[in-house]
Amino acid sequence: MFKTTLKRLFPLVCIVLLAASAVCAEPANHAKFMTNGEYKESFDAYSATLQEAKTRLDAKDFAAVQKTVLNEVEDSAKADIASGTSELEAWSIAYTVGRESLNRELQWDWLRRHPEGVQGFYRMQSKAFDGWLTVEKGDTPDLYAVKIYAIQKNTPNNSGELDGFGKLKGTTMNAVDKNDDQNPVCITFKGDSATIAEPQAFKESGALGAGVSFDGDFVREKK
Repeated sequence: MFKTTLKRLFPLVCIVLLAASAVCAEPANHAKFMTNGEYKESFDAYSATLQEAKTRLDAKDFAAVQKTVLNEVEDSAKADIASGTSELEAWSIAYTVGRESLNRELQWDWLRRHPEGVQGFYRMQSKAFDGWLTVEKGDTPDLYAVKIYAIQKNTPNNSGELDGFGKLKGTTMNAVDKNDDQNPVCITFKGDSATIAEPQAFKESGALGAGVSFDGDFVREKK
C-alpha cells in the first residue's frame, strides 16, 4: 500500500519540483552555485523579495509580475553568458536585476494605493513611447522624489530616464536629475493627469539622447 502511494505521488512531486524551479528561474548548476557566497546572497535576496511581492500584491498582479521578472532574469543571464560572462556571475547579476525589478513593482503598487495630492504612479500616453512617472512625497513640504522613464516603441534600445527630485509650487513642479540640477523639466498636474514639458535647455543638455523625449501627458493609476 505504501509503495503504491509513493508511485502515485512521485509524478506529482516531480511536477511540483519542476514548477518551483521554473518559478525561481534557477540554472542547472544552482545547488553547486549556492556554495558561492556572492551567488547565494544574490539569490536569497531575490527569493525574499519575490516572497514579499507574493504577500503584498494581488494574486493576479503577482502572477503577471512574476512572469515578467522571470523572463527578465532568464534573458539577463543568457545575454551575459553569450557575451562571455561566467554562468555563475551571469546568474548572480540576473538575480540582482530581478530583485530591482520586483522592488520597483512594489513601489508602483504602493503608489497606486496611496495617491495623495500629486503623489502617485502615472502612465505615459504616447504613440511613440512607453513610459511612466512616479512622484513620491518626502519629509520636506512640497519636495518630492521624482522618476521619469521613456522608451521608444520602435527602438527598444533607445530609452531615457530622470531620477531626482522636484519642488511643487501650486500645480507646477520643476524636476531635476540628481546629476544635473541645472536643467529641470516642467510638470503640470491637474487631477489625475500630469503633463511634462521639456524646456529648450533640457532638450539641448543631451540628458536623454537623440530621439527620446518626456514631453506629453501621463495618467495616474489608482487601486
